[in-house]
Amino acid sequence: MLSPHSSSPCAPRPAARALPPVASASAPRRDPVTPEPSGRSPSVPAVSRSKIGRRLRNAAWMIRSALTHLPPRYLLQYEGGIGDSLLCSAICRELRRRGQRGIWVATRHGELFRGNPDVDRVLEPASRVDAYCRRVGARLVDPSYARFDPASDRHLYRSGHQVAVMCAATGITGDVVLRPYLHLTAAERAAGRLAPRQLVIQSSGSAARYAIPNKEWFPERFAAVAAALSRDHTLLQVGSATDPLLPGVRDLRGRTSLRETAALLSQAQLFIGLEGFLMHLARAVDCRSVIVYGGHAHPGKLGYSANYNLFTPLPCAPCTQRSACAHNRDCMRAITPEEVLRGVERQLARHGTALTQDVVTLHPGAGEFAETAAKETWPDWAIPPQAVPSPGLALRPATA
Repeated sequence: MLSPHSSSPCAPRPAARALPPVASASAPRRDPVTPEPSGRSPSVPAVSRSKIGRRLRNAAWMIRSALTHLPPRYLLQYEGGIGDSLLCSAICRELRRRGQRGIWVATRHGELFRGNPDVDRVLEPASRVDAYCRRVGARLVDPSYARFDPASDRHLYRSGHQVAVMCAATGITGDVVLRPYLHLTAAERAAGRLAPRQLVIQSSGSAARYAIPNKEWFPERFAAVAAALSRDHTLLQVGSATDPLLPGVRDLRGRTSLRETAALLSQAQLFIGLEGFLMHLARAVDCRSVIVYGGHAHPGKLGYSANYNLFTPLPCAPCTQRSACAHNRDCMRAITPEEVLRGVERQLARHGTALTQDVVTLHPGAGEFAETAAKETWPDWAIPPQAVPSPGLALRPATA
């Protein structure tokens, strides 16, 4: 007799339960609390792991910085054009003259500060650099001297020479020399001498990061200047590879580094070009210049009295407009190749003499420069070099 608990041979049998698969010898056993083979815990999101890793790397960098470098007292960073980065060297010089140490510069153009004894450390801009400097009590300086207003197509400058404005923004008072600095080695200078009577020239600044069309002279007029000068001089054309090629030049467009260009200028009798980075680079290595300004900006705000500055004092100038012009750029049209050549002749006559330096005296509170679109009053630079006083600042010439 069948037991009441046994199933009848004719009754349907219940479905068999599925057995767990047998792990093969080659497949590793997985435990829900055991980390994945990669060593990562499935409970930690990838984003969190990335943040943790970044914080650890930043902490390690800060520890190394504390062990290997003087603690920063100043961090200078100006995310403007390359010329603005170079002008920060003037701030570094004035801080060092006042006995300051711990001067750091964050820039994407570190080669401009190579070998500079006024700078204690040069770094790429990064958030961890800012965080470290704040943590140790350093002063973070953004020495901006202007901003662009798209509504009016105009650059709004703070009153005074741009170097004075930048130094005042750092809290510097007293005498300040209005010029940048770049330090070349003897080997670099020697490599920059390609001919006994070399001149350096550019034809355009339109390839700049922040190009300003109203600062452009006419390529055909630069060509006329180059043709006249190439008969008696070795003319080296520098700049971007896309700049218009000038006649009679040794073509170095797009073929030189920043420091190689500086070396060429250091051995040149003269630079002929536009207001911009190359003008500042020439001044940094004590090369005289002939600069075509037109009417966009006044030399007293952006330039140097050691240069021969061609500024057109029309009623609308300086306009500081980027590209708009209601007067067909008459300020640029008024400057002829003959005027540039006259400037070249005068500057060549001064070759071998010390460049005049402009000095301003910054008083306490001078950092509160007002942003203004109004025109400032400047005396003309008819025959350079002459000193041009900035409003509210005492300026006097000094020997180099």
